[in-house]
Amino acid sequence: MKQLLVYYYRVVHCEGGHLTRAKPDKVLPGDIIRPTKTQTQAMDEIMAALAVEDAEETEQALKHAIRRLYLALICHTVGSVPFKSPVLSFCAMLSGKVRGKGRGLWEEPGNFNSHLSALTWVAQLVIFDYACFHEQDDEDQIPVFLARMCKKFFQQLAETPFGHILQWRLYLFKVGKAAIAKHQARWSLNGQKVEYRGVELQMTQISHLVLSEYQKAHSLLCDELLFGGKGLIPMESWRLKDDLDLEEFGGSWLSHPSNSEFLDGAELALFRRIQGNDKLRAMFLTTAVDGSVALCPKAMAIYEAHAQDFLGSGLILCHVPPGPPVRASELLSVTWRNTARQRHLLIWEKLVKLYVQYHKGQQQSGVYKDNIRFLPKAIGDLLLTYIAYVIPLRQMFLRQQTPGALISPYL
Repeated sequence: MKQLLVYYYRVVHCEGGHLTRAKPDKVLPGDIIRPTKTQTQAMDEIMAALAVEDAEETEQALKHAIRRLYLALICHTVGSVPFKSPVLSFCAMLSGKVRGKGRGLWEEPGNFNSHLSALTWVAQLVIFDYACFHEQDDEDQIPVFLARMCKKFFQQLAETPFGHILQWRLYLFKVGKAAIAKHQARWSLNGQKVEYRGVELQMTQISHLVLSEYQKAHSLLCDELLFGGKGLIPMESWRLKDDLDLEEFGGSWLSHPSNSEFLDGAELALFRRIQGNDKLRAMFLTTAVDGSVALCPKAMAIYEAHAQDFLGSGLILCHVPPGPPVRASELLSVTWRNTARQRHLLIWEKLVKLYVQYHKGQQQSGVYKDNIRFLPKAIGDLLLTYIAYVIPLRQMFLRQQTPGALISPYL
């Protein structure tokens, strides 16, 4: 939507337009676009707000003016000439490739559809934001107001910008299914080598990658994060229990009563190790002039850097070995403890299980599909040990720097 705002400013609002004519008779988008009175007024309000010297007053006025412009761009009819609409004109600009080898060609149906999908999602948020603002005195009227707005401006039969966009998306879905994928991977006849866009990969290299990342993660965990790891109870999935139906906020396998014998003292185990080891104490604890003891910021930063390196290797180990890789949006949404939604990392059948869901439609319910992956035992046990021992220490370090902060539930 920010790009749309810039497009409107440069192409529609600025005198003379932003684009240049290759020939005198060439028709430019600015010649076709016909902004509505409401759109023009909203843009004038934005420019007026920018001229105000008081920063706080400017910000407030600017927010209201931009909201008005976005709504004006979404909520109007376009009639028989769709590209009079600044939104649809902007979509036309997105339909062509502007960089790379394909410059001057059309975008692939799927790629163009992604642009339209992004616009659709943000426009829905704008309408929802306006509904909450408009009906703030009576929240029960928000669904009624939303239904009325969507029926008028946001459905496929409406002669509105997003009525057209929703129709285009249906066509693009249909065309996209029949399109032949470009840049296809090519396998060797023996199935041991694949080539994709000039990059050649041997199947044996995958096992080497997994082994290398596992060794790196294991070394980081034991040597750097667990300070050698001697005397710590190893967390092993085969002997740990989990309640798959646990919905308590913050709950995880750590909450299961049967695991208490393995987790007793685990939260403070690493901090006690720092206190009891001369070398670690000198590294992590500093004494102030008044004699008080505090954690060393530099040592905490180094420890956090090691944790991030471990998680980088862990990401690969969760992505490649368990089976067909899940999409990035699914993998990066994995949580190790319950939030408002149930966590994704579970222990089941003596293995660590990642349970994520996905959907590709615009609906919010009824179209979710399950993606379940079991991690190899060695990899799963690494993550369990990290969660049991390292996360509590990272939480302590985080609160030392930002009191009251909570470490992310995302793995």
